[in-house]
Amino acid sequence: VAFIVVGSEADKMHSIPSRPMDPRSWTPRFYPPHRPMVAPPRLMAKRPSPTSWASSAPLAAAVAPTPSSASAATVDKTPSPIPSPTVVVFWGICDVKYDPRLPEGRRVRVLELGDGRASRFSHHGAVLRDKFANEYCLDHCPIKRQVLVENKKLTHDRFVSEGFAHLRPLTSSYPRRYSAELADQILCDLGGRNRVSTVVLKLCNRCRGAGVVVVPAGSLDAVLRRLLVLPQPGQELDALLEQGEKAALAGETAEQRGFEEQCLHWWSNECPVFIAEECCSSLLVEADEALDTRGSSSEEADEKPGEFDGTLRVAFVLRKPGRVRQGSREEGSGSDHGAAEGSTSGQESTAEQYEVEWLGGYWKLPRAASGQRASEAPLESGGDLSSLEESLAETRARIVSSFSSAEKRTAAVNPSHLEEVYRALAPALPRVFQAGPLGVQVIMSNYRQDPLLCAFALARSAAAMRAHRLQKAQGLLELARGMIPAKVVAAAAVEKDSSGTLPERSVLSYIERNLGVCRMMDQRRREALSCFDKSLQWLPTNATAYYIKGRCHEDLHDYEAAVGCQTKALALDPDFKLPYIGLANCQLRLGNFAEAALAGEACLLRHPDAALAHLALGQAMYHLLRGVDDASLSDRPPADNDDTIDGDAAAALATPAAVPPPAAMVERGLASLEAAREKGGAAFLQPVDERMLEYFQTNPTERDRLPKEQPHPRKVIGWRP
Repeated sequence: VAFIVVGSEADKMHSIPSRPMDPRSWTPRFYPPHRPMVAPPRLMAKRPSPTSWASSAPLAAAVAPTPSSASAATVDKTPSPIPSPTVVVFWGICDVKYDPRLPEGRRVRVLELGDGRASRFSHHGAVLRDKFANEYCLDHCPIKRQVLVENKKLTHDRFVSEGFAHLRPLTSSYPRRYSAELADQILCDLGGRNRVSTVVLKLCNRCRGAGVVVVPAGSLDAVLRRLLVLPQPGQELDALLEQGEKAALAGETAEQRGFEEQCLHWWSNECPVFIAEECCSSLLVEADEALDTRGSSSEEADEKPGEFDGTLRVAFVLRKPGRVRQGSREEGSGSDHGAAEGSTSGQESTAEQYEVEWLGGYWKLPRAASGQRASEAPLESGGDLSSLEESLAETRARIVSSFSSAEKRTAAVNPSHLEEVYRALAPALPRVFQAGPLGVQVIMSNYRQDPLLCAFALARSAAAMRAHRLQKAQGLLELARGMIPAKVVAAAAVEKDSSGTLPERSVLSYIERNLGVCRMMDQRRREALSCFDKSLQWLPTNATAYYIKGRCHEDLHDYEAAVGCQTKALALDPDFKLPYIGLANCQLRLGNFAEAALAGEACLLRHPDAALAHLALGQAMYHLLRGVDDASLSDRPPADNDDTIDGDAAAALATPAAVPPPAAMVERGLASLEAAREKGGAAFLQPVDERMLEYFQTNPTERDRLPKEQPHPRKVIGWRP
């Protein structure tokens, strides 16, 4: 039997550059998605089943000898057509508000852009992710637009400069500094108090709805004061951290914490500006019963589905006209995650043209149906702030998408509505991306008059280039620090009330934090700790600085200090995924398996697709079930790698009261490791993880015969840019 394997040029591996590589600048290259050697489902359906081979004329002719010669065989020389993937330079998403009841030209409002690789496509959106994986692949040198799409202020400015302001809600930006006149200024900029009834406040550089606050106009001043006045260092901040640590690890969701969690997002944010938008609505979508109960509790499943004010997400790709094959990597260009928009090597031509192709769309629905609106009575002087916060939480539940909640609601979109959105966005998206990356020269030219925003954008560009050009990134960070006048820095350093200089402190904290990351990448961890301390001096509520400081302590094998940093990071930003995983890993190394399981469970409550959290939870359940004792751990000398734990640290075992029943540990551990393999891919589990999985699957009477495994946490790679 003869056979052939048909592939495409896009499936071939690419050679590693022959030039010497600096280990500090190495980063994994991004290649086209791996494609197993099977035909796509639509081609597989055309293949005859084994039982029908005998009646298949082409196959029968291929295996039967011809009358003229018994030794000759007839073969079909035409291979089955396996389509080559379309090469694209960008894969993105666009979230919009859409209402066909409005006059033409006002029906579509773009809320934000995003990178498709970092986006979650839940439920109705899963087909879009599969469509990209089956039909497209990224070019070797995709365009770099991280700085643009991750910042709502910069995205808005690009739409305006390219002539598409009509696609954006009415928007203004302001420094994150409270004043008694700020609320009136916002309402005036958005059209006046008589025209504006509701304002949407947003952080520029956050996703998943973090920090989005929908405010009645009459309560705007009270809300701004709450968001922009930080808790003071000392007893007030210590109490906040203590309360936040308990709440984060107790598994409290964003809905349970309500407006308090949005305050944490604002207090821990590093961007010096925020934006205020007019509140836009979409066509109300009636969720069907099957959708409405997806992921809901049994009590919620009994509720009658309602109408939702959703957000329409469309997925798209950009490609160069005529490009059908992979392009070659330019010398000096890095992966799409590494090369900076501000880098000069391999910089794109702004005259390059792109064509947009649509993958599809779906509705992202809020957690609650539109229904009766919460009370929008303004907060009077001396009024009850708690009643306002409750009202804000209810309003948010009806407007903001549910993707940061335990349940994620989606709905199908009417094809005719989707086509109208395509027509509105088709001229805009290529122009927005064709205008080029936000390089250093563009940032300096466009934002020099706003030194704080300019410094922040320069620092963000430095974060994008540090993986490939570490020295240049550090130089750019110094340039960003120099953008802030020395007298402003001096005034911020001596200001007793940190809220008065919050924009300056935020940028300086962001720059110091990124300098610390550069020191870590250069293996200078002690210097990095000094940078993180400076970052926290500028902004004591900087959750990201605490997280990366904890990572640094973990690399130095100071796991107790790392645990303290990660818990503070979670107290200040309970929706931040990486500190949960870092905390679980450190608790595993310390032998605190119940605490490691607690961190894993808390992470999965907010991030159910986190493979590393599933892995940490599965390992914690394994060691709790096996009852790893002090002797079995301390017999092995501590090793300077990721596969063992310190013998001294192993004495701290989990509290017996926190240990679940054995049957529950088996069930939870087995489910967690299987989920880790499902979420992380077939090769995600290492041999030691497979042996732990085998232990859960083994008959209870035979488990003791299996060798005991050491804690084997997987190191967390990555930090916020």
